[in-house]
Amino acid sequence: MTNDEIRLRIQALADNELPTEQIPAVLEQIENSYEFRQEYRELLMLKKKLSGEQIPEPPDAWFDRTAKSVARRTRSMVARIVFLGSYVSLIAYAVISLLLDSSTPGLVRLAVAGIVIGFIGLFAVALSDRMRESKHDKYKGVIR
Repeated sequence: MTNDEIRLRIQALADNELPTEQIPAVLEQIENSYEFRQEYRELLMLKKKLSGEQIPEPPDAWFDRTAKSVARRTRSMVARIVFLGSYVSLIAYAVISLLLDSSTPGLVRLAVAGIVIGFIGLFAVALSDRMRESKHDKYKGVIR
């Protein structure tokens, strides 16, 4: 067993949720390790402190505020997607029209094509960097 597995079983033991056949092995681990003994003792003390405590339920206003916040974020995201989609479509139409127009000089077409390809490349690099960073983001689960 790894230390994390032992800690989970110690917590289950303190909560009286550990299967009977696993109790002797966990008690042996607790007896053989000062760290596990201390952790088990702290869990029991915490359980004793919390046994008589009533945990207050959040008021209804909190639930309403949370629902409104989710709805607001959803509307904001939809508006951004519609705006950016329209913007990108308009730019794509303008670039394609410019590149397909036979009266546009070749140098201008080449410059516009270079700008578009460069922008797409920079966007791809920025997106891949962000995706790589998000895998190791230590604040990923933190709620703002």
